[in-house]
Amino acid sequence: MIKLADAIRLDKNTRLAFVGGGGKTTAMFQLARQFETPVIVTTTTHLGTEQGALADIHFTLADDAPFPDLEKAISENQVVLLTGEPHAGERLGSIPSRMLAQLKIFVEEKNIPLLIEADGSRKLPIKAPAEKEPVIPGWVNAVVVVVGLSSVGEPATMETIHRFAHFSKITGIKAGEAVLFEHIEKLLTHPLGGLKGIPEDARRMVLLNQADDETLTREAASLADRLVGLYDVVLTASLKPAGRVEGGVSGVKRCAERIAGIILAAGGASRYGRPKSLLAWQGETLIRRIVKTALAAGLDPVVVVLGAATAAIRAELAGLPVQFVENPMWEQGQSSSLRTGIEVVSAGVCGGAIMLQADQPRVPVELLQREIEHHAGDPVSIVIPRVDGHPSSPVLFDRRYFDDLLAIKGDQGGRALFEKYPKQWLDWNDPTDLMDIDTPEDYQRLLETGG
Repeated sequence: MIKLADAIRLDKNTRLAFVGGGGKTTAMFQLARQFETPVIVTTTTHLGTEQGALADIHFTLADDAPFPDLEKAISENQVVLLTGEPHAGERLGSIPSRMLAQLKIFVEEKNIPLLIEADGSRKLPIKAPAEKEPVIPGWVNAVVVVVGLSSVGEPATMETIHRFAHFSKITGIKAGEAVLFEHIEKLLTHPLGGLKGIPEDARRMVLLNQADDETLTREAASLADRLVGLYDVVLTASLKPAGRVEGGVSGVKRCAERIAGIILAAGGASRYGRPKSLLAWQGETLIRRIVKTALAAGLDPVVVVLGAATAAIRAELAGLPVQFVENPMWEQGQSSSLRTGIEVVSAGVCGGAIMLQADQPRVPVELLQREIEHHAGDPVSIVIPRVDGHPSSPVLFDRRYFDDLLAIKGDQGGRALFEKYPKQWLDWNDPTDLMDIDTPEDYQRLLETGG
């Protein structure tokens, strides 16, 4: 299982809103408990009165109350909850809007996370938002849309879906029909469904919760892969409330994210004598071959780092959906090209990057896809192919290691991080798939290997 904090990439600057149904409150407090600094939790709608006990400290604030003294509350690593007073229906209301604005300023000054339950679902697994829902502050920088998969296969009624009329309008489902993954997909991709109210600059995340068996987990993974791109992160999880963890298991099973491809094609090939990336094999150049492989594997974006043969490589890749970046210091070694590529992809929303070499043309699409799947199951680890017990490339680095890659100097690549961070080995049986071209003899062997 993956820790929710690792999957969501919770950090001290996170201002995160939870919306939807199917376990928002469980997810919110589990996330809060996994962080190593104080975390403040609040709601813009309401919580059940019993949920106040999930925090270490709970402030219930009347509409005319002054802003509470939170300094002492955050002096230890505690979960601090702010709500309005209890009201009808055994629910805790939201804090006044003026206080929410003050709370934003406070957490920014103290550099601690703020988690907000911004939607009500009456504890049902699916929620379709009504006209004035969800209540997401415009300044949040991340939103998690939660869907409970316990709804799959169940009849669509007001007893299983909150705001059933809205859900029916978005998905086309009729009362009594079984809820299917296709209905969940329609909800999550509709501008008046899962996407509603998310600020333009906020990270978009989906939590497919209650994946409590293998069938749900497998189908959720397929849906997650279709949603990546529209959403930045799609999690498949089985999150249990505190005290009800079955078999000690509660967490994220899979973390689907966009993975970038960085193709290092800047070298002058001083050992070979001419740019290796422009050598021909099976009717196309090596650089075109590896770019097409990266695109076929679903890497996005695909960034080509240029240096010695810029014009020729640009012409060779004309028409392909790649992003070019020039490394003016390519002669200083491979690390300079690696840093150039990382600087580009780190500005986007990808969850990691695979480093590809232009002179490694036989890398199969399947290998890259298996690396992506390994990463989805354990994003904290570096994914390294291994042949006959020896590490090889291409390697997938999670986003959390980008700063380390930017610090590498000289003619070395990411291998400098292998001993520093957790690793996943991906054993590969065919060494010819991972062969690289360093000499004319290597090129001749490539020509002799065929397809």
